[in-house]
Order: sequence, then C-alpha cells, then structure tokens
Amino acid sequence: MVNLKHPRFFFILNMLLVSCLSMLLVSNSQADPGVNEEQSAWVKLVGEKYGQYPGFEPVLRKPEYPNVLIYGDSISMDYTSGVRASLSEEANVYRIFCNGGDIARVIPAMEKMRKHMAKYWDFQWDVIHFNTGLHDLKYLDGNGLYHTIKGKQVTSQVGYKQGLINVLQYFHQVAPNATLIFATTTPVPANAKGRNEGDAVVYNNIALDVLTAYPQVRINDLYSLVKPKQKDWWRRPGNVHFNKDGVAAQVVQVSAEIKRALQERKVKP
Repeated sequence: MVNLKHPRFFFILNMLLVSCLSMLLVSNSQADPGVNEEQSAWVKLVGEKYGQYPGFEPVLRKPEYPNVLIYGDSISMDYTSGVRASLSEEANVYRIFCNGGDIARVIPAMEKMRKHMAKYWDFQWDVIHFNTGLHDLKYLDGNGLYHTIKGKQVTSQVGYKQGLINVLQYFHQVAPNATLIFATTTPVPANAKGRNEGDAVVYNNIALDVLTAYPQVRINDLYSLVKPKQKDWWRRPGNVHFNKDGVAAQVVQVSAEIKRALQERKVKP
C-alpha cells in the first residue's frame, strides 16, 4: 500500500505534474508557435492585476471573422466575456488590456496596446465599441482618494468635450474604416463613493452633443437600459457596478449593437 503521507510520495507526484505540464506546453508550441507567442505577449501586456478577470483572456483569432474592440472601464470589464461568448461564431472580440479609465487615458492606452501587439496584429478593427465618463466625473482629493466635497473632478466638462473630440479623431486615424459605437455612461446611484448622482446625465449630454457632428458614430444607450432597473441591478446600494442580472442585460444590448453594426457592414457596397 502506498503511504500517502510519505514525503517521497509528494516528490514523485510533483515531478509527474511538472513533466505533464512541460509536455503540454511543448505540444502546444509545436502545434502553433505563432499563436502561443501572441498569447504570451498579450498576457504580459495585461499583467497580473487584470489577468484574473475573464474578459482579459487571450483571443484565439479566426482570420475569417471581423475584429471587434471593446474599450471601457470596469463596467465593460464585467460584460466583455459575455459579449465574446455571444459573438463567438461571428467575430473576434477583443478589449483594451486594462481598465480604460478617464478620457485622457484612451489614446495612450490604445497606443501602448498597438505598439506592444504590432508584431502579431496585422488586422484592422471592424467595430470599436467604446465608453468613458464614469472615471471622468469622479472626485479625488489631493491624495487621490474619493471625496466629493474636498476633491476635484478628474475631468472638467470642458475637458471631457475636447477629450472626446480628440478620441474620435484618433480612432478615425488608426481605424478609418471601423464602425464606432459610443456607449453612454451608466447611472451613478445616490451616495456613490466619490461621485454625485446625476453627473452621468451631464457627461452623457456632453458626449451626445459632440456626437451630433459625427452622425456616423452609433450610440448604445446603456444609461437608458440600466436606469429603470438600477435598484434591482446594482451590486449593492451606492455602488456603480452591477449584479449578474444587470451585467447579463448589458451583454445582450452590447452584443446586439455590435451584431447590428457587423450586419450593416456586410450589406454596404
């Protein structure tokens, strides 16, 4: 009978596991070293902090499928994997490698991702679904802590307007043939940490005003989707994030908007 408590047993078991893992890695590398190299580059870019979230796993790209990018903050982090699953037979669905944050971060984050993955990504974006706002309207004090009284908004209303214009121009430069979809910022509940209820409306109105000059940009109104069900869907009172029902509803709407954009691209001459 094998003594399961004997130290040698654990040593042998560990060696077997290491051997099996090594054989698996070698097999995968031999099967398609290019894919594994691309995946490794992506994992390195994402890092440990975001690597734990499902939406950040490497995409096994199918060359015959159109390529979709989701850019957004933690709200989009929650719905990315669901959207990817929903469109698994229609598109390669990527996301930005981090929490998208405020409007000033969009272009630097996009450029960092583009340069890091340039060796592997020889494709163009067909659809870019993007959002900022929730981090722009928050208040931070001098120590970087949430504080609506002593703090200052991360992005002023004027700054948000100009920032969005800059982002739209940037997307036009790097992805001139992509269909752009702007998602409105989801509601801020009462007593939210570092945020004021109603500010999402203010920043959404700024964005919608800017977009009147860009009629080609589609609008996915996540604010209107969430607002009537906010108290049923929030993760807890005063929290800007959503429970599984709220995330599931957003997955459906985001997927539908992207799918509609892809279908329209097919019928265009």
